[in-house]
Amino acid sequence: MNGRFFLDINKTAGASKTGISVTVLTLGVFAAYIFPGLIYNYGMHYAWFAIGLAAGLALTWVLMARRLMLYATKNDSIYTVADYFKVRYSPNGRAAGLFVCLVELIFSVAAMTFTLSSMLRLTYNIIGFRGFYITALVCALVFFNTAFYGLKGVISEKSAQLIFIFLGLIGVSVIILFGSPEVSMYHNLFDSRPIGGMTSYLNIIMDGDEMIGVRSAISLLSWGLIVMGVPVVLNTFLLFSDTAEMRRSRDISILLGVLLTILSCFLGVLLRAYLGSDVISREDFTFSELYIKVVNSMMDGNIYYKAAGVMIFLSVLMAGMAVLGSCLQLFNETLLSWRRQGEANGQSAAGAYSILIPAIGIAASLALAVLLYGKSTEYIALILAMTGTGLGPATLMSIRDKSTNHIGIAAGIISGMITPVIWNYAPILTESGVKVTLWEYSDISGVLPGFIISVIIIRLVSRMTGGVSKEALRDYEEVRDHLI
Repeated sequence: MNGRFFLDINKTAGASKTGISVTVLTLGVFAAYIFPGLIYNYGMHYAWFAIGLAAGLALTWVLMARRLMLYATKNDSIYTVADYFKVRYSPNGRAAGLFVCLVELIFSVAAMTFTLSSMLRLTYNIIGFRGFYITALVCALVFFNTAFYGLKGVISEKSAQLIFIFLGLIGVSVIILFGSPEVSMYHNLFDSRPIGGMTSYLNIIMDGDEMIGVRSAISLLSWGLIVMGVPVVLNTFLLFSDTAEMRRSRDISILLGVLLTILSCFLGVLLRAYLGSDVISREDFTFSELYIKVVNSMMDGNIYYKAAGVMIFLSVLMAGMAVLGSCLQLFNETLLSWRRQGEANGQSAAGAYSILIPAIGIAASLALAVLLYGKSTEYIALILAMTGTGLGPATLMSIRDKSTNHIGIAAGIISGMITPVIWNYAPILTESGVKVTLWEYSDISGVLPGFIISVIIIRLVSRMTGGVSKEALRDYEEVRDHLI
């Protein structure tokens, strides 16, 4: 049993399942969990965030999918994006490949840890101690699927998870709209106590009583750039062997992404209509706390609302399961790739490692989740930003700029990952003597500057260190000629 068993698209799923898989692992948890929560609590201007991620998904398909596919079909030793960097910058690519492996491991463990932490909090507060058993059951199912079915199982399960997410979004929306004859619930949309009147909550350019401004809208839209650096998405692009199949997957994925974005934003507005604004204060808002309140509130209602509560609970659970399964598969692929980095032919037998590696990954993440119980949202957002602004520009520049080399790529990844941390958390002293972060001062999050700085560093360092090798340049030109 070799690595290709786990990673060959021809042995896993067709275009539709692969397109579904990319959409669910990119937007699933956002659509089921984050978009509705943000719009419920802060207003419709957070639709810019949802639009940005949907646009980022489309841009990632258009700019990256075909070129990564061509590199993978040209070289049988490319299974993951770490393998791609090793081959792309051969004969000096091993260091770049190992460095990308490290980034992928950090991302996969962090994402699994904080997903499990959030799931533990959600299930425990809704159904009590039995929530821990449910989370353990989810871990067991994900481990079994990954260990024994590899990517075939991970991709196939996304179809079922998408059905649950859609059922949750549509079912709850229908029940809130038609399940109660009370007209008064719609007055919650016009409530002026926490945020402002109708013009502030339902207006896409208002935050409270203030205009959000162009910079704030750009800041929210720029979060779509992180999709370009999500390792599980990039690894999926390497699986294709046929352009027509890749394009069908792309069209399905983008269409589903648009539908999920619309439905999740609509649900956020309806949750505000159903719950009002007094359930959670704006200052104490967390996604877990919101959904605990939502589900418990619906469980106290009639049978229709009870059904809606179950739908929300299952859709959020399935979205978390999708992230967990994809990241566990990434953890498995990355460690197998790490073993391949030092081998001349790029091949590596999976064997017992296909079971041992996922077991280590899920056990370590579950242990960390218990230690970090309930501390999920801010950390996972930072990890996503760091990975997106590190790996995204590096991958984009490597397939779009022939002058980059392995040193420039490594420098770009490091600078891209560090920038969001400094930008969002390091205080600066303003003219008035007040300490604020660059994010607060500029009203732009660290994603956009991190992405731009990473691109600049890659270009500068690559030129300063002598450019690319003849072998890497030849491979780049062969792929480019194939695209013409």
